[in-house]
Amino acid sequence: MSEERRAILIGSSQFPNDPTLTPLRCPENDVDGLGRLLCSEAQGGHFREVVSLKNQPHYEVLKAVNLALKRAKKDDFVLVYYSGHGKLDRAGRLYLAASNTEVEALEATSIPVAAILDYIRLSNCRKAGLILDCCYSGAVGDSIFKGGVEEQLQQASSGGGIYILTASTGVQAAQEKEKDEYGLLTKHIIQGIESGEADPKEEGQISMDDLYEYVHREVMREGFQEPMKWDLGVKGELIVARSGKTPREERRKQIRLMMLKYAEQHLISDRLLSRALEVLNLKPDELQGDLRKCDDLLRRLLKEQLPLGEFIDQWYGLSPAVGKISPRTGAPEAGAVKTNPDDGQSYVWMPPGEFQMGCSPGDKQCSDDEKPARTIKITRGFWLGQTPVTVGAFRRFAENTGISMPGEPATGQRKLNPQWSDLEQPLVAVTWTVAKAYCESWARGRLPTEAEWEYAARAGSAGARYGELDAIAWYDGNSGERIHQVKQKQPNAWGLYDMLGNVWEWVSDWYEENYYKDLPSPVADPMGPPAGTYRVMRGGSWVSYPWHVRASVRFRYGPEFCFNYIGFRCARDVIP
Repeated sequence: MSEERRAILIGSSQFPNDPTLTPLRCPENDVDGLGRLLCSEAQGGHFREVVSLKNQPHYEVLKAVNLALKRAKKDDFVLVYYSGHGKLDRAGRLYLAASNTEVEALEATSIPVAAILDYIRLSNCRKAGLILDCCYSGAVGDSIFKGGVEEQLQQASSGGGIYILTASTGVQAAQEKEKDEYGLLTKHIIQGIESGEADPKEEGQISMDDLYEYVHREVMREGFQEPMKWDLGVKGELIVARSGKTPREERRKQIRLMMLKYAEQHLISDRLLSRALEVLNLKPDELQGDLRKCDDLLRRLLKEQLPLGEFIDQWYGLSPAVGKISPRTGAPEAGAVKTNPDDGQSYVWMPPGEFQMGCSPGDKQCSDDEKPARTIKITRGFWLGQTPVTVGAFRRFAENTGISMPGEPATGQRKLNPQWSDLEQPLVAVTWTVAKAYCESWARGRLPTEAEWEYAARAGSAGARYGELDAIAWYDGNSGERIHQVKQKQPNAWGLYDMLGNVWEWVSDWYEENYYKDLPSPVADPMGPPAGTYRVMRGGSWVSYPWHVRASVRFRYGPEFCFNYIGFRCARDVIP
């Protein structure tokens, strides 16, 4: 690399001037661990200089950052990293705690993130990275742009490229887990680089984008915080480290030889062997399933820990790109039920198929955001929770992880009835972020897409509902103004209960009002827009009027919103 690469690693764990700032266990370890990694000849990414600042006063930190950026040349890359307490002032601006920080004098005794951003903008350096492993770190977004649209455009184009990665949103805490050596974000940064799992294209190097995609998935899987990123004027890729992963072609060559050897020893048929070899011809960007699980299967196969036939079956379940490869034992029938060993709930098989998504024929109650109907193809089957996630299921999750149960509705909202002691009622008052984390970390699955949810709700039917309203759903007209236990109404044709009524259900998609107008027809496995303000909910609830309790109705709230009529159910691509 022609440019020089420098890193400034800041860790604040002790705050003797303010007893309200809790001492932290991980920041010094975070700085040491990341420092060792960046200095490593094997994986350090050619960092010429790594400066560690542990438990320093704010003015020393600002001086070091300022000088490093002033000395940087145009083509250099400077990485600034912080681990410690994040604090917001009354205007919502983010400050980083230092050894001399006093909360009552926050602005005068701590590190303003806005100052670091100004140092970057004023430097000659055209490539900089900022990683914040602290509470409320997503509030850095409020410091990026100031003024009107014209001024924002000038700021975005005047300075160098700035890539910002934060541990959480602007309203979330960053976690230190009791048994972990590092903070949650930093743990996964180090693991992703050391293991090579943050190198999805297997190119031997990891960009900031690669790192964000990896830590976002892994942090959300493990904890209730969502990493955020901003990419301001960055041209090309910012390479942060080398990868510890074996190059793709070398590994595939080893696996091909292993497959041939295994097939010869166990008399595997040529047809079965050709299916497995076909899988290996897929490119990484064609694998839309869980890449970490795919890699694990490949490693187990290479180490002779997994029979070839079982590998083929499990790989088929993980990767939608191999839908043309039929599993060895055939797909389950529609409506087949399995117990998920991870969360203990029943899941129902949704077969591949085609349906009309959106306003049902003859339905005069449709809103504009349900039109026009589109032909949708679901190219691979999946398992969907037979009911919304129940209080009992979430309570087991809470007891095993130390996560708190969602709180009671705020004063003035309709009171939840029955109370939390009813384990068979749907869990409510849960945000989209928590629902997603539960599905990924506890159920080992995901939230269904909007298309998958409607496909499952219709279960082959084309009408606005899959049955007579009072027979299939709890809604405003029959609920008695309270939520009800699951499985009290008739299921649909594929054996799913409460798809309409009782609780609105979060799905994975961002909301877009013109979603149907923008979709081609037909289209396979749509996943919604790549970004947005609101997340989609489906199905109606116990407080909904009848026109809301229809298969095509779309509703939306911000991902951190919760209420006593919002729940969710999980999907899985494969169940052992």
